[in-house]
Amino acid sequence: MSEAFIAGVTEIFIFMVLITAVIVFTVKLVRAIKKHISLKKPVIFHLVSVVLLGCAVLFAVSHGTYYKYNDWYILGNDINKVVEKYGKFDKGSIKNGSSGSIRYYIYEDNGPIMPDYLSYYYCIDYDENGIVYKVEVRASEGG
Repeated sequence: MSEAFIAGVTEIFIFMVLITAVIVFTVKLVRAIKKHISLKKPVIFHLVSVVLLGCAVLFAVSHGTYYKYNDWYILGNDINKVVEKYGKFDKGSIKNGSSGSIRYYIYEDNGPIMPDYLSYYYCIDYDENGIVYKVEVRASEGG
């Protein structure tokens, strides 16, 4: 699947969750008003729920490729700033004036169901100006 398709589906999902939260919140408020119940507790509860849900969705979207790395920060940023923030990389090299790729180790797949025993890396591709244009998870070569 293309990154644009996944981004579009994610945006639609976020919109649907927020609309659902607003509808549920509105229904609960109407019920509380009709039953002459204090609105303080339901309002606080739902506001906190929406804020927590919003924070979780924001984190999931900004760290979509892998939870340890903020894709929004990395994409479009200078490769040297990325390395400064996330530390020494495990594979690749940075050469001024040429494009390249660096990799941060994530995990090795040796799970109980059909493991491939390959190492997986968070890969960051950058152009000749040092600007990051692509991030993705890749398996190590070989196998």
